[in-house]
Amino acid sequence: MITEINPKFQNQGMSPLAAKNWLENINIRPGFTLNLLHLALNSKMEIQYKLDQTLLVFGCFLTGQAESTVQHSHQSEIRISSNAGYCGVSFLSGLQGSNRFPEGIPVSAVHIGIKPEMVATLGPEICQELPPVLKNSITGKQTGTFCRTGTMTPAMQQVVNQMLAFPCHKPSRRIYLQGKAVELISLMMEHCVIASDKKVEASFLSSADITRIQQAHGYILEQFRNPPSLVELARYVGLNDCKLKQGFRHLYGNSVFGCLHEYRMNQARSMLRTGTMSIKEISYAVGYKNAHSFSDAFNKYFGIRPSRYC
Repeated sequence: MITEINPKFQNQGMSPLAAKNWLENINIRPGFTLNLLHLALNSKMEIQYKLDQTLLVFGCFLTGQAESTVQHSHQSEIRISSNAGYCGVSFLSGLQGSNRFPEGIPVSAVHIGIKPEMVATLGPEICQELPPVLKNSITGKQTGTFCRTGTMTPAMQQVVNQMLAFPCHKPSRRIYLQGKAVELISLMMEHCVIASDKKVEASFLSSADITRIQQAHGYILEQFRNPPSLVELARYVGLNDCKLKQGFRHLYGNSVFGCLHEYRMNQARSMLRTGTMSIKEISYAVGYKNAHSFSDAFNKYFGIRPSRYC
């Protein structure tokens, strides 16, 4: 069962992430809503939803997996598979559907719903860079459909982590979340909408290069406790280190060791959620030489120390 925030988390000043299965809907202001979701998932779960009005929706799927069925207006159903790092911006009337989550894979996600005309009040200048169908919807000239998906950038991941981890008891929480929601909208507009529409030049990577970079990505995550150096990794997949670095930025929006750090932090968070390992044990398990360095890195990444997270 999904519950609202338990009062004890508010009273004790704990992060919402300490809850087992938790869903919070926040009305930032009329026409501007925020949905925060964290599921431990000891069993399979399905969440059904329906939007009563046409909203511009920004969604970030930080961790977990989901099989989704989506339908808008009188269109046929669309089935979508989402994995950790998925993000999307959509403007679809009469949106409804369901999300099905498998057992044993924790889920953390953030969704923002905002009336199209309110986007212009957040940043009028951004409207000039938008695709015509979205620009016309925002300015009220006409209503169309719009959808863009992509992979979360490190900056987007950081903002979502901060939103999910902010303690429940603080009086400033609503103001803080409103500011972070606007920041996330800005990042997603730039990454998923503006930048994706400007990518008209051909990729500098061949199909063989992409295969090697994907191999390097998989290998460094397999070896995350004792990773190879950049030169060793490049040699392992048969690329020079310059192309490897550029390829990671192009495919994953992050550096080689940025991807490694992200994976380590998410592995550590999953271990903390189980409650079966000490912070010292987790720090060694994810490749840190001592608990102090790990705690500093975790706090910098998630905005909360592991001792308070668990």
